[in-house]
Amino acid sequence: MTLIRLRWAEVLRRLKRGIPFLEPFHGIPSCELSVSPNENEIIFKIKAWDDVRTLKGRGKIQISSDKKIKEIHLRCSEKDLYGPFYEICSGIADAIQIYKKKPTTAIKESLARFEKILQKRKSPAKEVIIGLIGELYFFNELIKKRNATLVFKYWSGINSEEHDFTCPNEDYEIKTTLKETREHKISSLNQLLPKHKRNLYLVSYLLTSGSGSKSFSLNDLLNNIKNARGGDEIVAKTLSKIEVFAENISDSPDMEVRYLLRRKPCCYLVDAQFPKIIKTTLKANSHRINDVNYNIFLEDYAEETGFNVYKDRIKYI
Repeated sequence: MTLIRLRWAEVLRRLKRGIPFLEPFHGIPSCELSVSPNENEIIFKIKAWDDVRTLKGRGKIQISSDKKIKEIHLRCSEKDLYGPFYEICSGIADAIQIYKKKPTTAIKESLARFEKILQKRKSPAKEVIIGLIGELYFFNELIKKRNATLVFKYWSGINSEEHDFTCPNEDYEIKTTLKETREHKISSLNQLLPKHKRNLYLVSYLLTSGSGSKSFSLNDLLNNIKNARGGDEIVAKTLSKIEVFAENISDSPDMEVRYLLRRKPCCYLVDAQFPKIIKTTLKANSHRINDVNYNIFLEDYAEETGFNVYKDRIKYI
């Protein structure tokens, strides 16, 4: 027996409209999902009675029952958990409607799975999200003027340890910050190390929260890339990784936060004069240093020249 359930993506779409709705889970006993976006709560109702006093909620999930009307309620008031909460509600409905398990058993088993989901489902740190936004913004700049398939091949992809973009004649490292000054974190000895005598450029973006026609969100940038045309295996693999990443944080508020460029973007050639720490800049015992973390301060570092280089590289990559 198979019961039809709404996909989370459709539930999320309805949530974003901000209109309360009721979604039935057809079967016996009947269940329903009551969504009130303005009240910041999702309620899952099981139209059956069972003693749930021995069950404990998890975090922002509460469990209660009403013997008079013979209903069990699960509530979630944490927006970041709406996605996993919907999945466990679907699992509970399947367990009691299809496999005829007692509600307490179904809830207990689903909450155990929920704990495992939460352990695996750790949202990326804010700086990781901002860094990805910078890479996707650069990606979107490139596909405005060239074949999307080529740009997919240039991009190292999500969570790559390589330079962010490996183009035909040079490489690009993208750095993005919410700070008011042009200061960026460098997280390894190799991040600003040119490869194979190729030129390496550092692209600097300064973002600030904003709105209006020129603003953009992580979700906007991801959708632009997913909608870009391309048709080979590399494109398919990269799109698959993007889909997985987007699905994992689909209910995160970081997806919809809107940004504007605080100042003009800049692009710098990472040459001998550029501020950096690599193996050759270290003195004795450099072989005993495996890793470094430091900030580079590029405020007033040839800013107008950096903007002109940025425009030039976007045009001729």
